[in-house]
Amino acid sequence: MAVSVDGHAADATDATGEMGAQLSGGQRQRLALARALGADAPVLVLHDPTTAVDSVTEQAIASRIAGVRTGCTTVLVASSPALLGACDRVVDVRDGHEAPACRSRPAGTPGGCSRNWDVATSRC
Repeated sequence: MAVSVDGHAADATDATGEMGAQLSGGQRQRLALARALGADAPVLVLHDPTTAVDSVTEQAIASRIAGVRTGCTTVLVASSPALLGACDRVVDVRDGHEAPACRSRPAGTPGGCSRNWDVATSRC
């Protein structure tokens, strides 16, 4: 039995149904994320990769992504504090442009910005 990126037990023999019909939305999302991470691409773009999972699972995923992506670049488009907190650099974007008051601040640094879309880059 293997353990997935979010810490849940995984078994390659588990039945998922045709096209994953027996999987919940959160399970499908975790599977898609595991496939993306398993591809070991030098640059990976993730857009809201945890919207269908609970907060505990989201925190587990956020804490493990950097370790899985060591030596690679990850661009994360998200508004989740858990995911953004795991990034090396956070850029707040408003109306398609970097928000002047939030210019390229380190993750976790208070900026007083409302977040529409956050583009976080993580060089793991």
